[in-house]
Amino acid sequence: MPAVKKSFDTVGAVIKGVAAIYALFPGIAVLSGLVAIPPSLADMVKVISFSVSGIVLISVFMLGDRMRHLSKERAAIFSLIAVLIGAACVGGYFQFANRHTVEIQVTATETKTLIIPLNPSRDILELVEPDNYDYRITLQTSPERERLKRMMMAESWSSMAIMILLLILSEVLLVAPVVAAAWILAGAPDVMGADSKEESAEGG
Repeated sequence: MPAVKKSFDTVGAVIKGVAAIYALFPGIAVLSGLVAIPPSLADMVKVISFSVSGIVLISVFMLGDRMRHLSKERAAIFSLIAVLIGAACVGGYFQFANRHTVEIQVTATETKTLIIPLNPSRDILELVEPDNYDYRITLQTSPERERLKRMMMAESWSSMAIMILLLILSEVLLVAPVVAAAWILAGAPDVMGADSKEESAEGG
């Protein structure tokens, strides 16, 4: 029996380790690669993502005992709901990012992505109005394109905040259920062992 218990403990440790690795290398990198975003925002997202992953792991660890008492049905339902909401956040991010980013050609082989402010100022709107509010055309052809770039960068914080929020929510809601499920599975042998002890005590 001690050998069997040791094997269960080893399996549990491996599962928890895999869950930890999964959380520390989140799908956020894939998301940020699918929709081009400025390097500064990408770097910020990576730092925040790493911190959020750590919080997810610590939260799962702290709530481990409570999660082990969840029935399989409830755990499955909660995980499904979280993943669905996370998927909705991913879809929302793609739609928002596609509407509020513009990619321009800097050189023959280099492109740059700028964020369109959520509520552009009158000065920005006046610059893009002649091009039917097509930021890409204005940023490529207007004599005021450098001024427009500076104004866009100064006013892009609102759009940037929404993009970061959607990405973080996506990460938490897509990663946390997997980590929690792995944690519950890793704890299953302990619960089974406890049940066996209780049955033995009752039988004795």
